[in-house]
Amino acid sequence: MHVGTPAYFTGLLDTISDAENGGAAVHTEFIRSQPIPPDVIEEERRVLEAMKSGGPCEDRAIATLGWVHQREAFGDIPPSWQEHDLDPLQIIRLAGPTVIGAQIARHQRRFAWATDDWQTRRPRAAALFALQAAIGLRIGASRGTKKIPYTPGDEILIDARDRAALQGIDSTDRDVVMIWGAVHVRGIDTGLHARGFTHTADPEWRTVAVLPTISTALWHLFRHRAH
Repeated sequence: MHVGTPAYFTGLLDTISDAENGGAAVHTEFIRSQPIPPDVIEEERRVLEAMKSGGPCEDRAIATLGWVHQREAFGDIPPSWQEHDLDPLQIIRLAGPTVIGAQIARHQRRFAWATDDWQTRRPRAAALFALQAAIGLRIGASRGTKKIPYTPGDEILIDARDRAALQGIDSTDRDVVMIWGAVHVRGIDTGLHARGFTHTADPEWRTVAVLPTISTALWHLFRHRAH
């Protein structure tokens, strides 16, 4: 998960550190921030700038639920962590700047209410966001391992990036810790089984966060109905 409670990320980092100290390599999706390359066309530049611009609003929005984003929780990424992923510019060029730009715009609209003065100007928007999270994430969890409906660009954003992650596995004979978002679990798991990997232990489940109840979220939305 890209978001969760600070305690979740603390435990996750401890587990990763223990595995790395035991000799495992750490492979991640693309998480290090990089400057925009000078050789991009204007349309690509606009999409790359949009990718970088939405963080503060998203961080403020998820903070209303007591969560943090992985970019804040991880802080400075250890140099030993290896990125095995498409970089943002590769994704834009493969899927097209129009497709990726539209996906970024849809994502950022969900958090646009979370300006630095939202508590006085938009308290009802925060209550609505909590209700959407309470309902939407429960619906997502109910799908289990079923493949999610694709939207334009997902063959690159999901499938092609899964292949890049699996190529990282092919490049080493070490144990590997893979740090990827939940949407990639199905494809990566399928690829690992195709390579002959098998489960040797039961999964160790972690509590990422506790969702607000739908009734509580509705109550907060009703309480701020006049704002």
